[in-house]
Amino acid sequence: MPLSPYIADVRAKLGHDLLLLPSVSAAIVNERGDLLLAKHDDLWSTIGGLIEPDESPQQAVVREIKEETNLDAELLGIVGVYGGQDCRVTYSNGDQVAFVSTMFGLSLAHDRLDDHDVVLETGEGILDLGWFAPEQLDGLPLQPWIHRALADAYAWARTRRSEWEPTGLSAGR
Repeated sequence: MPLSPYIADVRAKLGHDLLLLPSVSAAIVNERGDLLLAKHDDLWSTIGGLIEPDESPQQAVVREIKEETNLDAELLGIVGVYGGQDCRVTYSNGDQVAFVSTMFGLSLAHDRLDDHDVVLETGEGILDLGWFAPEQLDGLPLQPWIHRALADAYAWARTRRSEWEPTGLSAGR
């Protein structure tokens, strides 16, 4: 995935030192309770990425979904916010980052067909996409931080399944 011009500029000034990065992730759960995951490199995770300057978190998550899947999504609510030691990464070039990620619950914007019928198309930086039930996660190579977020996403989806209508969280806010 290409480095954003903003991060490249910060890195030119900061070097490899630790950079705290606000980010978003998407808990897209279908009517069966399966979660849409994306494969980046050799690990599976939720769809998501960095919040760009002057972009709201809501705008960022909708943009990331469009870039990574070519699908439109509707915001339903916030699942949780994640950070800490397991969200810290040192890349092979020596760059150190710590992510703080807001996970949003979303539904795909389509005619309410079962999401398994939606054609999944990989986009920028994605090797594969798939729907996963909780029991399918055992043995799946996952990003270190994602275990607690996925547990929260499945629990959130179970409590919200009867409310598959947007909550009014606007991508413009």
